[in-house]
Amino acid sequence: MDNFSLNGRIAWQKDRMILDDLVFRLEHYRSDDWELGDECFCFFKTKYLVDQYAQFWTTRPNFQARRVLELGIWDGGSVVFWFEWLQPEIHVAVDIMQRKDSAYFRRWVTARGREKNVRTYWGTDQADGVALRRIVARDCSDQLDVVIDDASHMYEPTKRSFEA
Repeated sequence: MDNFSLNGRIAWQKDRMILDDLVFRLEHYRSDDWELGDECFCFFKTKYLVDQYAQFWTTRPNFQARRVLELGIWDGGSVVFWFEWLQPEIHVAVDIMQRKDSAYFRRWVTARGREKNVRTYWGTDQADGVALRRIVARDCSDQLDVVIDDASHMYEPTKRSFEA
């Protein structure tokens, strides 16, 4: 089994994905009959997209994603997904929205003892190269193995974060 296998760990239902014991509400299929309230992570990925990621990672079985920077995190569900899948030493995530981690996200961090491994920076623009470099220097010792960019989806901000 390669380092990035989800075999036996993931289950898909019509409106949710379950990874181990974690529930992710599939926002593309959101409906009024959702019964879990906020006791889940919001997830803007489809099974097809996750399958594409799985295909990509299976071609890199010896790669270790020790330091991950994620740009664009909405409410943190993707941070949990990527952390649980890639198992990095440090996962740093930024988002331009002025908000805080959800209570469900904070409970996950605390329950799993991830305070030293997972850090979120709200109110951080992906185009702010100074802020990104400062965060990477402080939290990742100026080294990155993977950058996941799911932020603005616009050329200029994406280019600026890539250049940083």
